[in-house]
Amino acid sequence: MSNYHQYSRKKILSKIQQSGIIGLGGSGYPTAKKIKNSKKTKIFIINAVECDPYVTKDHCLIHNKTKEIIKGILIFKYLLNPSKILIGINDNNKKSIFLLKKELKKYKTKIEIHIIKNCYPFGNEKQLIEILTKKQVPSNKYPNSIGILVQNINTILSTYNAIFKGRPLTHITISIYGNLIKKPGNYLVPIGTPINFLLNEVGLKKTEIQDIILDGFFMGKKINNLSIPIFKNNHSIIAFQKNKKTKKKMEELPCINCNLCSQVCPINLLPQHLYRLIQHKKHKETHQYHLLDCIECNACTYVCPSRIQLVKYYKNEKKIIKKKLKEKEFNSLTKKRFEKKQNRLLKNDIFISKEKNKSIIDDDYINKNSSNDKYKSIVSKAIKRARLKKVNIKIKTK
Repeated sequence: MSNYHQYSRKKILSKIQQSGIIGLGGSGYPTAKKIKNSKKTKIFIINAVECDPYVTKDHCLIHNKTKEIIKGILIFKYLLNPSKILIGINDNNKKSIFLLKKELKKYKTKIEIHIIKNCYPFGNEKQLIEILTKKQVPSNKYPNSIGILVQNINTILSTYNAIFKGRPLTHITISIYGNLIKKPGNYLVPIGTPINFLLNEVGLKKTEIQDIILDGFFMGKKINNLSIPIFKNNHSIIAFQKNKKTKKKMEELPCINCNLCSQVCPINLLPQHLYRLIQHKKHKETHQYHLLDCIECNACTYVCPSRIQLVKYYKNEKKIIKKKLKEKEFNSLTKKRFEKKQNRLLKNDIFISKEKNKSIIDDDYINKNSSNDKYKSIVSKAIKRARLKKVNIKIKTK
C-alpha cells in the first residue's frame, strides 16, 4: 500500500487495525479507533518529547529513521486532514531537530517544529497540548473533544511499516539503562521477550541490593518477577544499585500542610486535600476534586517531606471511583430497562383488555345466535314428532 492515496480512508484504517498498531507512548489505545473517534481534527501533534531520565528511544528513532517518520506523518495527514501539524521535541536534542528540519525541506507540506524545554512531565499528552496550543483539555475528556490528536513517534513509524512494508507490530524499541547494565542503549526487541533474557543479553551485574524499574524512573513500576514478557506499550527498563543506607524503607509521617505537592502538580490539583479526603473515605468529594485527572507523575510523592506515597493512595482511590461510576451507570441502565418494560407491559395490558372486551361481545353475539338455532332445531324436531304421532293415530283408527 505504498500508494496509499489510491485507497479509501476506511481501507487504510482496517490495515492499521489488522497490523495491531496501538499508542506506543504508554497509553496503549488502538490507533485505528483513535483516528475513527477524531473525525474533526484541526491540529495534529507528534510527540517526540522525552523528559523521563534514561529514556532516549524516540531520539534514537529520529536519528536512524527520519525519512520513514516524515512519510508516516504524511499518512496521518491523509487520514485526518488537519489544518496544522506540529512536532514537539526537547531542546537538549539538537541533532534530532537538525535532521527533522533537513528532511522537511524536501516536502511541500507545512509541518512546524516546536522546541520545548526539557522539563518533567512535559512529555504527557495534556501538558504537551497546553504548551503547544495554549488550550486545556476539559476534565474527564480526551483531546479529540477540542479537535486535537496526539501520536507518538513510535506509533508513526509502526504505521509507516504497516502501510509501506506490510509489517505488523511485532517489535518495539526499548531503552535499557542503569549503573548495573554493561551495554546500555536502545534495542529493537520482539514483543513477548522475557525481561530476564534481555537483561542477561545486555550484561546485568547481579548484586544483593538492586532495583529493576519498568517504564520510566518516575512513572514506572519496580518489578521483582523478571520472567514477565515485554508488551507493546513498554518503553524502558532501568536497572540500578541502591545505596546500603536506603535499603530500609522510610516510614510515612503525618502531613504537615507544607503545600509543596500543590506547587509541583502539573494539573493544578490539590494533592494534600485529596489525601485528606481519601483518609476519610469521602469518594464523592475526591471525584468532585478531579482525582481522575491525575496523570500519576509522582512529582507530589518526590517532594513530600513526610514521605507520603500520595500516588499510591490516588491509584487505589481511582479504582474505587471507577467502580462506583460503573455501578451508577449500570443502575441507571437497569432503571431505564425496567421503565421501558413497565411501559411495554402497560401497553400490552391495554391491548389485551381491548381484545378481551371484543371477544366478550363476539361471544355474547355468537351465544345468542347459537341459542336461537338450538331453539329452532328443538321446535322443528318436536313438530316432526307431533306429525308422526298424528299419522300413527290415523293409521290405527282406520
